[in-house]
Amino acid sequence: MDHELENEHQLSIPEIFNRFGEPQFRIWENELLQRISVKENLVVATGGGLPCFHNNIDLLNQSGTTIYLKLSAAIIFDRLSKRRGTRPLIQGYSDAELMQYIQNTLTKREPLYLKARHIVEAELITVQDLVNIARNR
Repeated sequence: MDHELENEHQLSIPEIFNRFGEPQFRIWENELLQRISVKENLVVATGGGLPCFHNNIDLLNQSGTTIYLKLSAAIIFDRLSKRRGTRPLIQGYSDAELMQYIQNTLTKREPLYLKARHIVEAELITVQDLVNIARNR
């Protein structure tokens, strides 16, 4: 999704956030999701926020197979801490602030993530496992 939005608007995600803010980013994200939701045989990497805005999780469930790749806060921290400079919502966070942000965000978002058709422990799953889930719908 991010790659498509960057191509569509000829701006990086940090530039979109800086120039237009998160609310506009989420609107564009939703508009793109609506356009692609009618396509078939497409794998969409949503990122963590997309399912949580504009009833996107419902649209995702209606139009395809949804998989929540569940990770612990510690693993998310490890991944995000290496990418702080490219992630607008966490730029400038200390380690403690980042962990608190992750824990708070998971608490808020998890009820929506749990609406996915399949919930898998992402630390234990292989790409082939995901392919099998998607094919068996």
